[in-house]
Amino acid sequence: MTKPTGSRAEQRGRIGARTPGPSSDSAYDLDDNVVRLLLLGFRVSERHLLSRAAEHGFDDIRMTHLPIMRSISAGVARMTEIAEMTNITKQTAGALVLELEEMGYLGRVPDPRDRRAKILRFTQRGKAFMKQFPPILRKTERDLAGIVGADDLDHLARILRAIVRSTGGDTPSTAAP
Repeated sequence: MTKPTGSRAEQRGRIGARTPGPSSDSAYDLDDNVVRLLLLGFRVSERHLLSRAAEHGFDDIRMTHLPIMRSISAGVARMTEIAEMTNITKQTAGALVLELEEMGYLGRVPDPRDRRAKILRFTQRGKAFMKQFPPILRKTERDLAGIVGADDLDHLARILRAIVRSTGGDTPSTAAP
């Protein structure tokens, strides 16, 4: 007897197919459904993106750092504003900022409007990363297009934009990457 080839979804011919369950109701396939595939697809794209960043000398950056970096790039400089813009707690923002400071991407400088306050600025390393990030992102998209084809990737992007916009999801300035 030969073992079937391809994924279970390919064997069934469609994604998220219902499989017969013990009762008259059919059970949804928890291993192969759109939500799980979106999460797994994110992980694949994350691995591609982070490996491209590492090729440029940024092997310490993580996906959780990117909304902080994007916020600062968009002109947000205070911790409370970053937390608000990225929709995370001040404690989480503080921990991520501290990591980025320790890694050499960010530094704190006195706020010229309020000498008691500090604002965040990119260091030379942070500026170098932000300069390299667009080409890294483009290369990652080319990697993904190489897997599924450019037309299918464009179609997927349109679908994902519609899903995100329908829920009032992240704006381009806060979403990672």
